Amino acid sequence: MKKRLFLFDIDGTLIFAGGCPRIYFSRIFMELFQQDLRFIAKDFLGRTDSFIIRQALKKLGYSNRPDLEALIVRRFIALMNDEFIHCPDSTLVPGVREFLEWCNTQEDLYLGLITGNLRPSAYIKLEKFGLDAYFESGGFGDDSIERNELSRLAVQRAEKLYDAVFFPEDVYVFGDTPHDVACAHAWNYQCVGVASTESRVRPLLESQPQWIIRDYNDSGLIDFLNGASAN
Repeated sequence: MKKRLFLFDIDGTLIFAGGCPRIYFSRIFMELFQQDLRFIAKDFLGRTDSFIIRQALKKLGYSNRPDLEALIVRRFIALMNDEFIHCPDSTLVPGVREFLEWCNTQEDLYLGLITGNLRPSAYIKLEKFGLDAYFESGGFGDDSIERNELSRLAVQRAEKLYDAVFFPEDVYVFGDTPHDVACAHAWNYQCVGVASTESRVRPLLESQPQWIIRDYNDSGLIDFLNGASAN
């Protein structure tokens, strides 16, 4: 039986993080530079945290400043570690826990992450909901500023961890933005678009993933996955 690898984005795909991470970034830039950048949701959609930090610094006239990038990362991780557990508007995407449990019952099916989150903040978010134990490896926002590079890196790490080979047609990327679809298609991986809010439906349709769901209660998802793996 062929081995399959499911790679998951986090925000909008596994959980809704709420407004707290954006607030933390805004606080950090105000404290360091006395600039209110007012980070908004669209700044984060499908982007890596490294890209967001670098672009924000560029707006303020700071280019090629790895020292400042590292300082912002340290402060952001500290805030996430101390405060995210109390974030009032973070929640799970419906049906996700049950779907991950189903995945764990499947032979030769492995799970990983492909996320723009920095690795520490990725696991802080997942730990709040008890999802961290499902994911042992992945590609993260501190690995590269470009999302397309993360998908192949996530596969390479999974192959090393599980001593397996995953062919492109057996790798599935789950994500909620066109950037997620693009990073799957860049390597000929399959993609399941998660249109977890109304605003995500049209952009996902236009980016043409192999399947689209509103959440993990979609009655056709498992049939699609099983049918695709049988082909």
